[in-house]
Amino acid sequence: MSRPLIALFVLAALLIGYGTGHFVGSRPVASKPPAVHSIAKTPRPTAGAVTQTKEAEPPKVTTLAALREALQNAKEPYELAGEIKLAGGTNDFAAALRLCEEADNANGVLAIAEICGEWAKTDPQAAIAYSSTIANQVTRRNAMLAVIGQWVDQDFAAAAAYVKQLPPGALRNQASQELPGKLAESDPRAALSLIAELRPTGYSRESMFQSVFSAWSQHSPAEAASAAMQLGSAHDARSALTAALDSWAEQDLQRARQWVEALPESLLRNQAYGRVVEELATSDPAAAAQLAAKMTPGQLQYSAMSSIAMHWAGTDLQAALAWVQQLPAGRGHRQAQEALMNGLVQSDPETAAAVLANVGSQNEYLAYQVASTWAGVDLAKATQWALQLPAGMGRRLALNGVCDPMVQADPQQALQFVLGLHEEDGRSELLGSVISSWAEQDPQGARGWTL
Repeated sequence: MSRPLIALFVLAALLIGYGTGHFVGSRPVASKPPAVHSIAKTPRPTAGAVTQTKEAEPPKVTTLAALREALQNAKEPYELAGEIKLAGGTNDFAAALRLCEEADNANGVLAIAEICGEWAKTDPQAAIAYSSTIANQVTRRNAMLAVIGQWVDQDFAAAAAYVKQLPPGALRNQASQELPGKLAESDPRAALSLIAELRPTGYSRESMFQSVFSAWSQHSPAEAASAAMQLGSAHDARSALTAALDSWAEQDLQRARQWVEALPESLLRNQAYGRVVEELATSDPAAAAQLAAKMTPGQLQYSAMSSIAMHWAGTDLQAALAWVQQLPAGRGHRQAQEALMNGLVQSDPETAAAVLANVGSQNEYLAYQVASTWAGVDLAKATQWALQLPAGMGRRLALNGVCDPMVQADPQQALQFVLGLHEEDGRSELLGSVISSWAEQDPQGARGWTL
């Protein structure tokens, strides 16, 4: 492609950018995966070095005078979050709320809910009476929810009675979320009756069952898991069983596994296996693989296999590869291989490239993931690897993956690189992407190149 024609590409990108207020250009076919950030170790101070004193945390706002000053001086929203700890009586809380209303700023609005929650610790009736009269709908809802959240800890029966008499709507639904899980700590079967009385739907219903069975499983895991299996609705049973087994597996994985293996064949048994396998995969992937083999083929089993592959690759890559390779061909094998590769790409893209070359994959997008992640670490090696791939979609995606880091580092080098490619490598598309990116990050430089 001639330089004049390329110049027209650049000018077009510049004109589009100036005309719309931002630059628009064709991007690589596949989206760029998130970058991997390593956590740097904090160096130990050497002898004679001056150690930096930890900055003292700001004092809590405990008086009306301190609150007035804080509201006046706060620069950012949420700056006072968690800082207001008034210890006065009703008059002090009422006065504090008046200060927040008078402040007429974001921190004042946000502080209202926090102060109402503090007030509810000593006088929930007065706090709910005030918060229910707030004019702004959002501020009123947040304040009332803060009060109810404290009230259920102080007097569950009174708080529950108040929530039940609220009119149907978003506030009642949100406030109800607190009730069953709290009651389940002492009486889980009464909590189930409460759910039936509240008659929640959708996500609220699912969340309530999860909170009840998670709390129940903390003190009676086998009883909670068995009760979940007996729920009339299959959807409710799945939500409840997931919560119960997740909690149980964290406490006593061996007993949870024994309970699951004793279950009769059913759809819920397969889900129970999946939950235990997910937990077991983090500590003993080989044992998890044996358990997953007993599951009924389907998405639950495939998800369990993916979890095993991902965790196993982090501790014993060769064993994980051997296990994935012996899986029967099909969706389960493909998902497990992709999970293994996805984890490996993020931790060690060079090894992922070697593995991909040896085992192959039906998912050509993996070539893009390897190339783009590796290019962020070692652009030269990633580029060399992409260029040696055989012609096809995998090579095109890999070349796509190295172009973005390349144009960020040196747009002219990226442009020359793309010009040296063949059309079957997606040269025209990559050229448009490089030019657009260059024009976006350095319009002067891109314009200068065309002159």
